[in-house]
Amino acid sequence: KKRNRHSWNTILSGYSKSKSCYSDVLLLYNRMRRNCDGVDSFNLVFAIKACVGLGLLENGMLIHGLAMKHGLDKDAYVAPSLVEMYAQFGTMENAQKVFDEIPGRNSVLWGVLMKGYLKYSKEPQVFRLFYLMRDTGLTLDALTLICLAKACGNIFAGKEGRSVHGLSIRRSFIDQSGYLQASIVDMYVKCRLLDNARKLFETSVDRNVVMWTTLISGFAKCERAV
Repeated sequence: KKRNRHSWNTILSGYSKSKSCYSDVLLLYNRMRRNCDGVDSFNLVFAIKACVGLGLLENGMLIHGLAMKHGLDKDAYVAPSLVEMYAQFGTMENAQKVFDEIPGRNSVLWGVLMKGYLKYSKEPQVFRLFYLMRDTGLTLDALTLICLAKACGNIFAGKEGRSVHGLSIRRSFIDQSGYLQASIVDMYVKCRLLDNARKLFETSVDRNVVMWTTLISGFAKCERAV
């Protein structure tokens, strides 16, 4: 019995959840293309994810070309996956190009590109994207603020980091995201604003091992007691 596209997507979805099965995802994807007409946004995303996990940029670019052929390269699911793929491989020019060609970019897409620039220590680009995003009137999300906090910490921009913290409070994200709290604590430690770091740490409801380690190591480097 010939499987339909939904059946193939169900199988691909299951395999794509395990990193050890990424090779199987691509094998199944190619088999699907031989036995099932057309592609859709779901199986393209599964294939792109597998290419990233296996370090296969050329294969990912071929899938990008296939997405363009079927008019799916600007799809709400495929486009962020393509931006993230190019960012993971460090080809930020391609990531930016895909991003620029997408109409109606949402906050998730902006955050994915910011994360890519941050990974390769391109903090000015992170700030540039933030200002552009703000000018478009888009609502900020936790990922955007996390990227900004990390960028401030990387370049020791304490003043700007305080502004990010304030923005997080005003947008009510600070109490909802333990990861955002940890990122701001880390930023304060890197900027040697240890009193600010400790104050936020003491009010946090999610004091995980990473946050404890960050705070203790920061105080130790400055030869201060926690």
